Amino acid sequence: MKQPNDSTNRNDSRTSSDEYAVKRHLSAAGTRKKKPVSQGSRSEGVHSRTSSDEYAVKRHFSAAGTRKKKPVSQGSRSEGVHSRTSSDEYAVKRRFLAAGQRGAALIFTIFALMIMMYVASEIVYDTAVDYRVTNSEYKSLRAHYNAKAGIEFSLLRLMIFRQVSNQFKDQQQMTNMIWQFPMAWPLVAPDKSLDSEKRNIEETAGESLIEGSFVTTITPESTKIDINDLAIDNEAYRKIIIQQLAAIIQNALDADTEWARNKRGEYQAMEIANNIADWVDQDSDARNGGSESAPYSPDEYGTDVIYPPNRTFRTIDELHMVAGVDDEIFKLLLPNITLFGSKGILINQAGKDILMAIDPMITEQVADAILERVADQAQGPFKGPDDFYTFLQNQGINPAPLREANLPLVFSEEVNFRISSQGQFQSVGREIIAVTYDFDTVKDRLQKLVTPPDPQAPNEANQDPANPQNPAPANQNPNQSAPPTQESKPAVGRPEVVFWEER
Repeated sequence: MKQPNDSTNRNDSRTSSDEYAVKRHLSAAGTRKKKPVSQGSRSEGVHSRTSSDEYAVKRHFSAAGTRKKKPVSQGSRSEGVHSRTSSDEYAVKRRFLAAGQRGAALIFTIFALMIMMYVASEIVYDTAVDYRVTNSEYKSLRAHYNAKAGIEFSLLRLMIFRQVSNQFKDQQQMTNMIWQFPMAWPLVAPDKSLDSEKRNIEETAGESLIEGSFVTTITPESTKIDINDLAIDNEAYRKIIIQQLAAIIQNALDADTEWARNKRGEYQAMEIANNIADWVDQDSDARNGGSESAPYSPDEYGTDVIYPPNRTFRTIDELHMVAGVDDEIFKLLLPNITLFGSKGILINQAGKDILMAIDPMITEQVADAILERVADQAQGPFKGPDDFYTFLQNQGINPAPLREANLPLVFSEEVNFRISSQGQFQSVGREIIAVTYDFDTVKDRLQKLVTPPDPQAPNEANQDPANPQNPAPANQNPNQSAPPTQESKPAVGRPEVVFWEER
């Protein structure tokens, strides 16, 4: 036997419930308490209630009819399923649309946060870079002024040296100590100093307005070769300079180094030195033979100037333009050359190589003896050319060729100096190079070189005032030269700076 369908039983149950509800409603409507009314109004009220009850019943049955489900065929059931499916799809779509809107808002929020984070990181990065750049510039500026303070201290030392050397000309060893020793700030106390002295130095440094430190050194320019002296009309002096330049290059080539072994066949020391001299001298004949312009191609440097220009060097870097002087040769010569020399050979400050280049007879042993004499506190430096020539004669060297060569031998104090000051502030350092120049003294020396004394002219110091045509008799050694003409006194004010370089 076929079992009744569950849906049919549920529909019958809902129908019974609906009928029971209608009956209960009608019963409640019939048992409502009535107020006494007139006949007309009663009939109207009954009619109104009847209409209302009928409307309520119809409405109830209409609602019940929509809820009551009869057994339907397979097609009707599929239509209902399709209807419910459409409703479910619509609900799902609504849920997905709502979820999509929430996801879009979340993505937009994340994107906005990413942009804000990027902008914030860029601002932080730019601020950090600006701070570091500003801080570095601030430290560099403080280090620069510390180095400049060192230059000013050194100029003060040189000014004091000038004043003292004019008063104590016979005590060069003592006066040279004013500029010879390096100076540092804050002052460094020796290890053997007393604790009280160290405290005084620390207190002085603490009260100073200088924040940071500096170290200065002063070196004489006479210890270097002035390549512009090659323009002086004194062939013996030019040969000495050429020999010195060639010796610097040759000594580097003779050294037992890898660079020397690779370059010995490439460089010719004397040829390079002659090219440097041809750049400065006034003639057009090359010292290596031929024309001076032969090693240079026309318009080699993009100008209409003919090379070599036959003039003095204007900058030290111009030496790069000389034929044969490449970067390696320039690095060899740079520590030993200058453009601010004293226009002479300062015997009391010259080194062994310079002394040996003065005359072939001055060997290494004689040069060592000259240096010992200069350093001797008892005898002291050479007082003048006569003192120097006498010393050479005692060493077995004939000084006559040196006298005839009329070399610009200088026995006075150094007048041109190079100052190096290194300033430090925290972790930043700066360096300043300055060169001082005494124009008056150098001018006097150049005048002596350009206009040497005439050996045929009578000596004014030995003339008879009553008869100027006849010199007065004098007990003088014929081999002894006249005393040197006094140079103008060095300036006693602030030294004049002619070169300034910041590193």
